[in-house]
Amino acid sequence: MVVYLVSFLLIVITISLSIKLLFTHFVFNLLGFNPLLLHFFAGNIPSEDMVSVHHFTTAEVAHLNDISALLTNISPIILPLIIFALLLTIMRKLSRFKTPLTALILMSGVCIAQLSSYFFCGWQCLSYPFRTTVFPQGNWRFPETATLNQLYGTQVMQQGYIFVILSSVILLTLLTLLGWYIKRKK
Repeated sequence: MVVYLVSFLLIVITISLSIKLLFTHFVFNLLGFNPLLLHFFAGNIPSEDMVSVHHFTTAEVAHLNDISALLTNISPIILPLIIFALLLTIMRKLSRFKTPLTALILMSGVCIAQLSSYFFCGWQCLSYPFRTTVFPQGNWRFPETATLNQLYGTQVMQQGYIFVILSSVILLTLLTLLGWYIKRKK
């Protein structure tokens, strides 16, 4: 049971870190996304300007405010989740491993398998449950003519999901390899 809980926590941690990484200038430039949203999320463009200058609707700006709140709220939970996962590992007394950290890192292998299965089910499979959970008020559905869809259409959403999943799998793979290396050295 603890292994599954720690694995789940690792998934949440790596996905949270990947989402934070996605919304950086480096990744936006790498993926060819318009950086307007980054300026909005940083507070450099007020909501009123998004409507009057950049021609977003008030519903689109409300959605962007929800995304901004999500990005702001991810950061404070990452460290407590890491500490909680470490404490669970220590409490479990996984004696067959040399250190609790090694056990935690090796358990990330379970996470890689879980994330890989999500990657193969398609982005729509992930998109709808994520959006209905994070944006339950339904303000994420816009007509194709909406400014948000014109600047950041379906292709951008697909690339964003793929980036988050792949970077999470890469982080978990690196943790697993580090765990195997530590275990072999001892």
